[in-house]
Amino acid sequence: MPGFRSVALGLCLAGAALSTACTSGIGSGGDTDVVAADPTKTGPFGADRSFGTVDLGPRTGGFASQVPVLTVQPRALADDQPAGWAVFLPEADKDKEQYGNTAMHLASWGFVVVVPQLDNLGSRRTDTEMLADIQALVAALGNDAIEVEVRHDPAKLALAGHGRGGRLALLAATAVPDVKAVFAASPVDGDGTDPDTVSVVPNLAGSLEVPVGLFGAGRADDVAEGEDAACAPEGEDYRAVWASLRTDGLRVDLPDGGHGDLVEDCIGGQSDPICTGCRAGEDARVTANTMRAAMAAHLGAEVRGDASLAAFWGTNYLDALAPNARVETRRATDPP
Repeated sequence: MPGFRSVALGLCLAGAALSTACTSGIGSGGDTDVVAADPTKTGPFGADRSFGTVDLGPRTGGFASQVPVLTVQPRALADDQPAGWAVFLPEADKDKEQYGNTAMHLASWGFVVVVPQLDNLGSRRTDTEMLADIQALVAALGNDAIEVEVRHDPAKLALAGHGRGGRLALLAATAVPDVKAVFAASPVDGDGTDPDTVSVVPNLAGSLEVPVGLFGAGRADDVAEGEDAACAPEGEDYRAVWASLRTDGLRVDLPDGGHGDLVEDCIGGQSDPICTGCRAGEDARVTANTMRAAMAAHLGAEVRGDASLAAFWGTNYLDALAPNARVETRRATDPP
């Protein structure tokens, strides 16, 4: 199994400054020479955001059927592939707008991105209820619940999320048939003792059949000063998910990244409980931008078939942004 980026990654020589690179992404299916894209930067399509609601139908617990959503879509597509769809699920109790720039970045690389507010702020639905909501949301998107201005293909669907949202994305990827790939940013699984929480490790993670991308903030399992527990405890974090996977996988570690760094108030230095409740990273902007680049590259290659984003992993673009980042890949055929 290919190891960290200090060795060859896929079929490309890591760390080399290349104007062209081989197609080295998981599932790329060949050695075609392509010009590597650089998703550490904004993509070529531009993006616009809007706010609205999607009707999910009857929901339990007194929650309204109309769910607020942030939608970001590309302005125009400069390649011959339709836009894909990506549903990004926030961390628990976080507003959808805390991921606006993350959604903008992914949209600029060819996705219609929907960030739903499935929880009411200050209250929480169970994982089982959230899974039903995600299934209803995907069905509504397939029935044109959101007006899209660019050519798109609802069957090219990705799920992604941060923290609890990352766990829910992994969970939903086992139950939503149209999902082509999933990306979990610093996912928090749970220890199996909370009846409202569905743990994906080890059983569900092992049943995933679509390519999985994971971003790990190395300080997420450290306890912040004055706190009693880590935000992503050891044994419940991305490492545990990775150890359980039996499908094609991509893992990007940032050892000096923090779990809260992915929340945009923390990036901007604003006051939010997660900013102080989680061990902070060395540089929140580097953490967030590394995650966004990894997500765009993984989902772009796996869902839209963008060979230039698959070739990203054979360049030094990520080194320039985050020299400490480490990348590992695995195939479904690799031994456990």
